[in-house]
Amino acid sequence: MSVCTCIQIAVAARNPAVGTCIFNAQAVQRQAPPGNDCSNAQNLASLTSPYSATTLSSSGYTNNFSYCSMGSSNDRVFYYDLPNNYTIEIWQSWNDYDSRHTMRYGASCPGTVEIGCIDDPDYTPISWTNTTGSTQRVWWINGGYSAGSGNFTLNWTVTAACVNPSNPSTSGTATICSGSDTNISATSTNATHIYWYTGGCGSTYIGWSAPGAAFNVSPTSTTTYYARGYNSTGSGCWSSGCGTVTITVDTTNPTYGGYSNLTGYSYYPGSGNVYWVRGGNVLQVDIQHSDNLNVWRQYFGFNHDNCPPNGCGGAPNEIKSYSTMGTFADWLADNNYLNITSATVVSGAWGSTTVRNRWSTTVSASCPDWNWYLYTYLYDWCTRGVGYTALGVWVHVDNTGPSTP
Repeated sequence: MSVCTCIQIAVAARNPAVGTCIFNAQAVQRQAPPGNDCSNAQNLASLTSPYSATTLSSSGYTNNFSYCSMGSSNDRVFYYDLPNNYTIEIWQSWNDYDSRHTMRYGASCPGTVEIGCIDDPDYTPISWTNTTGSTQRVWWINGGYSAGSGNFTLNWTVTAACVNPSNPSTSGTATICSGSDTNISATSTNATHIYWYTGGCGSTYIGWSAPGAAFNVSPTSTTTYYARGYNSTGSGCWSSGCGTVTITVDTTNPTYGGYSNLTGYSYYPGSGNVYWVRGGNVLQVDIQHSDNLNVWRQYFGFNHDNCPPNGCGGAPNEIKSYSTMGTFADWLADNNYLNITSATVVSGAWGSTTVRNRWSTTVSASCPDWNWYLYTYLYDWCTRGVGYTALGVWVHVDNTGPSTP
């Protein structure tokens, strides 16, 4: 209820007929000061923090409430319409009397639900986060102990409540070559930042990225990266856990697994790994190699007199390759001698950890009676080769002599 103070004022006027003064009583009404009660409670949204105020009777303030043993003290009423998921904090930073204060919420003044009621210390803040699902009117009553009143400075902050981000979902290249770098990324609902760690969730911090943005890493060994979502709203909050992405670093060369099923020759003397061939023969041999991650390319070739490619005065060599892309390619080839015509996967698979290829070679009838040494050269997907690896097999072309040595 608004309180109005009526004051009787004597007004003198001369009556010209009788030459005397006549005194009339007139009532003058004074309006209640702002925040005196519910009817003129002050909206904090229209004020600026900090706000200097008083509850002194000389300023027209009276007693309306007795929460927290406020007794008959004068009080002052404020309110704020707080949206859902927002937090309000109100406190006194100074006063010159023994005060008491309470925070409540509910549409009807002075609020139906008590949030807090403080006697001492006077400067103790009260904070509340609205999680009701709708906007709530928050009430603040600044009173005093017993019949106390005085001056005070009121402060308040309103912030959007921090909504915890979801645990991040991560993505990135699964495998890289030693010495390479790669990008990883993570998304998290409600996150403003993604924080990256190694060694565990929240363990060794290595940097941050925006949600969905690329984060570059250069691991020297296989490493698991942990992504945690952070929301910087208000006082900030974190996802409850981390998403992970593991980058495997390939540091191992492929391994030669030997040859087998050498067929199509004309004659084998039974020892020495020397196989005799003639024009028209189709020599076949299986070569196997493996890798810790995945096989990628295999080479097969014949070196004349065991000379390296382009060695021995440019002696002819026949080298071809077969790769995971299904590519069959000629390298340093001279098909007038030995012509590698095809390669077929007979076990394992490209992109797996092992493969066995069957190589077919047609012997030219015009090939001189030369000796050829068989080699393979292996690559993994990082193009880390093991160098030329000898099969330990000689092929002797015998186009001019008898069918057997």
